Amino acid sequence: MPFAGQLAERHQLRGGSAGHAYVVRRPGSPLTSDAHITWSRREMAHCEVPRRVTFVPRLPRSAGGKVLKGDLRDR
Repeated sequence: MPFAGQLAERHQLRGGSAGHAYVVRRPGSPLTSDAHITWSRREMAHCEVPRRVTFVPRLPRSAGGKVLKGDLRDR
């Protein structure tokens, strides 16, 4: 996975948060959201596994190269 950004979004019903991953796929990659979540369950802590996955063409970045999380939330 070349680039991915993950945010914690407020969960309305439980008052907690749920992960939302924004993933940039390589051209021609067969990666699906289910495959990404399966990989996350295997490689990440339980609390870090995203509940939602959105594929984006690119991640918004600042001039310094940091991911602009606010721009991702606005999508």
